[in-house]
Amino acid sequence: MPELWRPCVERAAKFRLIKMNIYIFTRKCILFFYFLEQLL
Repeated sequence: MPELWRPCVERAAKFRLIKMNIYIFTRKCILFFYFLEQLL
């Protein structure tokens, strides 16, 4: 039974990692544009 679950769990972990990366990336973009606005 655990063998059957493994691919699903791995996919969920990968998806969570991608979501986390997107979140960090968007945060960096927002900070970057905020910084640019301060300079202009």
